[in-house]
Amino acid sequence: YDVETDVYFNSVRVEGATGYRWGDILAATWKVGLAGEKLAAGDSPESYSQLGLRGGVESYGAVVGGSLTLEFGRRTYAQGVVVLDTDVLDSSLFDSLALYTDFNYWKIWLMGSWKMNGHFDLDLMANYEPENHTENTDDTSIGFGSLRLVWRP
Repeated sequence: YDVETDVYFNSVRVEGATGYRWGDILAATWKVGLAGEKLAAGDSPESYSQLGLRGGVESYGAVVGGSLTLEFGRRTYAQGVVVLDTDVLDSSLFDSLALYTDFNYWKIWLMGSWKMNGHFDLDLMANYEPENHTENTDDTSIGFGSLRLVWRP
């Protein structure tokens, strides 16, 4: 961004994974590895480092195929947990403060496809990501799912 503001700031986010795959590509392929992520956001308390262990299985056949991937890890914020002295601060300031607490996380991805016949496929995609923060009131989770019926003439 050209100008730093209260909402948007200059930042760099890098994410990557490395690991090992094995198995028969025509049957089932397994994978295990490490996943990492870093957000460098200057002085912002949102800057973090994240490291996780990722594993999964995938199999693609003529009729049914899909993959399941699980990742468990830890996100640590660069500035740590900020503790506020409520006796010193005016309560009206709390609305403008952004506080971040470290957390353990899960990332679960599921994708599948079923070729029902020559014209119809049924596709499934789902994701679920719960977070377990050091401050229990910050615990959260997000997820989505999609089921799609595809017709091809």
